[in-house]
Amino acid sequence: MALIYKVKSIEALYEQMKKFMIGKGSSITNFNVGSRIRTLLESVSTVLHKSQFDFSKAIKTAIPLAVFNGFEFERKGGIAATGKINFYRSGAAAADIDIPAGTAILLDGLTFETLVDGKILAGNTDSGGINSACSIEGTDGNISVNAIDTASGLGSFINQPLGVENAKNGVAAIPPDGTAFSGGEDEETDSERLARFRDYVSSLARSTPLGLLTGARSVDGVSSASIIESSPSAGWVTLYVDDGSGTLPAALKTEVEKVINGDPADSENYPGYRAAGIQVLILAPNVINVDVDMTIKILSGSLVTDSDLEDEVETEVTRYINSLGLGYDVTRAEMIKVAKNVHADIFDIVITLPASNVVVGSNEVPRVNTFTIGSVRISP
Repeated sequence: MALIYKVKSIEALYEQMKKFMIGKGSSITNFNVGSRIRTLLESVSTVLHKSQFDFSKAIKTAIPLAVFNGFEFERKGGIAATGKINFYRSGAAAADIDIPAGTAILLDGLTFETLVDGKILAGNTDSGGINSACSIEGTDGNISVNAIDTASGLGSFINQPLGVENAKNGVAAIPPDGTAFSGGEDEETDSERLARFRDYVSSLARSTPLGLLTGARSVDGVSSASIIESSPSAGWVTLYVDDGSGTLPAALKTEVEKVINGDPADSENYPGYRAAGIQVLILAPNVINVDVDMTIKILSGSLVTDSDLEDEVETEVTRYINSLGLGYDVTRAEMIKVAKNVHADIFDIVITLPASNVVVGSNEVPRVNTFTIGSVRISP
């Protein structure tokens, strides 16, 4: 960049204008500090220096943008956080209570709504965890366990179903299987876009495994992808795609299929990635349910309550596991590291479940199934 355009200093600009005036035979000779002509030239030099600096910065920004635009390489949008919300009431339901998809709760300006229909069955007091998502894409939707608790004033219903009294994403006695919301991602940063572009350029042959992976990952809403060749038989490739929650919604699957296989009705926008004679099967990953049972050892002098530390540890460990993409193992060492980093007063972590590292295949994603946590106070 320095060979193309170099920003001159204020002093260099001043000296250049001074020499220009002298060379032109100007009768002005008083260039002492504080003189009118020197003050004028220094003022012009300062403005020119800032303009040159702004121009240089604009060039450095414009060059990569021009390259991206030339390849129609758009920035990826964010991904919404997902989790589970449990809806409950104080007394047993006399008949089934419907909780339709789209039942929404407002929390700190964000909306969390159910993705599927649910029910509180007759004779029960709660619905169990219902798959839900934040309506806004980005990390703001990543909330901790117990963040939603309408009975305690943490969130309010937007469209409260008849017969439902409260909702919670916690793990207290009621409800038993809410979760933290995780997996939310902000819009792609400049560095992330550049890294993906380098992969894209390296895979311009498109039909290579890296090309197919790059094509799948370029679709908004795709969190991770993996490939198994010669599956389910020779001449086939199985491409597993995850939206961050361990599922592949029908609309997202259709979009990935068009990107990978091409769309004869819109070949300009969907030329396809796969090679002729190769069939690509696009599937959702298999979800590996991970049961977690751990005890945290807290220093006896800690001023933080046991329940607060338990909630924070559960939130962070859940976020670690649920954020893993296709083929990433769940390691006990990382679980311990994540848990201990929650607070300096956590002395040690004892993990009962999983009993060993959870090995995850390239067609699988790990997700928390149940989470049991307790704590003990110890003297150092």
